[in-house]
Amino acid sequence: MSEWSSRQQPRSITVAFWLFLLAALVQLVVLVVSLSTAGGSITAGREQVAKVADGVGTSQAQLFVGPAIVVGIVIGGLVMIAFIVFDMLMRRGKPWARVVLTVVTVFSLSTAGSLHGLGIIGLLAAVAATVLIFLKPSNAFFAS
Repeated sequence: MSEWSSRQQPRSITVAFWLFLLAALVQLVVLVVSLSTAGGSITAGREQVAKVADGVGTSQAQLFVGPAIVVGIVIGGLVMIAFIVFDMLMRRGKPWARVVLTVVTVFSLSTAGSLHGLGIIGLLAAVAATVLIFLKPSNAFFAS
């Protein structure tokens, strides 16, 4: 049996676990908001593409904008699922899961400009959790 039982996890792991779940919850809220505003985003995107590219009709503009919004929503859903699945595995002491969570967090940083205002809370929670899973007590937990 390892030195760390599920009840003896360092506090840094417990707090990181809940912060990653908060990040996933915020990602869910951002997805719901994105889905509810997708129609307006498509319209605004079509107008913007039409302004930027002379001679592009609205149907051609929709070929670019609609799929881009769908891809964004799908990626957001995958990020949410990754936070939940790998957070559970990290809490069980899987060292590779914290590496995956770090990669997902870094990937989330690249989308910071496209997040709704609430999304920044989830991003900050994920960054704080990532720091916590690399502190000395956390390292000892993963080494055992």
